[in-house]
Amino acid sequence: MSDSLGKLQREIISEYDREIGVYKDFVEVNLKLFDAFIKENKISVYSIDSHILDRETLIKKMSGPFRSISTINEVNDLVSIRVLTFFEDDADNISEIIGSEFNVVTDFFMKPETRDPKRFGYYPRQYITRMLDSRLEWIEYRRFKNLKLKIEVKSLLQHAWFEIQYLLFGEEGKTSHPELFRACSRVIGALEIADRELKRVKLINNNINKSTKPAPDVMPPPIDPLPGQNSHQSIQEVEENTPVMQSQGEPLNLPRVAHDAMDSEEAANFEKISELVLNDADVRIFDRKIADIYDTHLEYKEHFVIELSKIAARFSHFSYDDVKNILKKHMKEIDFIKEEFLHEIPADRSYMVRGMSLLYMFYKISSLSGDKETVRRIINSSNSYGG
Repeated sequence: MSDSLGKLQREIISEYDREIGVYKDFVEVNLKLFDAFIKENKISVYSIDSHILDRETLIKKMSGPFRSISTINEVNDLVSIRVLTFFEDDADNISEIIGSEFNVVTDFFMKPETRDPKRFGYYPRQYITRMLDSRLEWIEYRRFKNLKLKIEVKSLLQHAWFEIQYLLFGEEGKTSHPELFRACSRVIGALEIADRELKRVKLINNNINKSTKPAPDVMPPPIDPLPGQNSHQSIQEVEENTPVMQSQGEPLNLPRVAHDAMDSEEAANFEKISELVLNDADVRIFDRKIADIYDTHLEYKEHFVIELSKIAARFSHFSYDDVKNILKKHMKEIDFIKEEFLHEIPADRSYMVRGMSLLYMFYKISSLSGDKETVRRIINSSNSYGG
């Protein structure tokens, strides 16, 4: 170890040596999460790679820019992931995922004041993040509580320019020579235009493919609202095993405003169920937890949402708030889902269907109320979707 390091700096290096295994596990977990998010959102990427700051580089930085730090957790680039996309708008999509699936500590892309005016302005998206608090509640993730992850997202053209910039100007990537600066600025302008034109090419190509795609022979069956209306029952009545389910009822409503009561007329449209499955933050998190049990990614399946809509019709007497509260309550039992609810699904399934957390919630309510008919239907649904 370098003699120029002080006692505190030596302790930080020693902590790095002790925790290197945790850093490697942290990288692997986040690579799996990223792979799942990208598959789930159907984003095409060129590559995803990771990096852990090596010991010698850390020692070198401790003698320079990191000299004043007091803990190793202040080293922002200790663990990093880089995502290269084919198109710049895919980089935008991944940035949205980062904003929703990670706790963003610092967003360098959105802070122009952090940019060096002598550097060239073709900036990638860079973020310093932590795991979401909801994930850190899991026993296996608690050891990552104090760790930060640097995430860099670039298009291939951006990456190509940065490699050339590094070759020409070194790690700092800047020059004070006026002629060089002007020349590089022209190159960057051309590359930015090229990225935008590639985005346009992709959009035109997608539209052409859609217009030439043959129409499906069979349309999915329409969802008709079931007759009847149940009176509202409280969560407490359900939890006390009071039989509150009926074989028929109005479909579950997906109100546009979070605390509105469920409206059967709106709920008859299965697209509202789909909106809940795709966009509700709690459902997304809980679906992700279930998928993680099977170490797989999530996929949206229209026919599953249709079936989910029909099952939801039996629970119309719950308000939207009731559904959310029951969902949160029973998803605390996440560790028992594999044994209790999804025990017949193979562990090596290729994907988990989105909306499974809602199906599990309906299963719990039906079980507590003794509605065996609905329980059987839900079990059949849970075993029929996935791959």
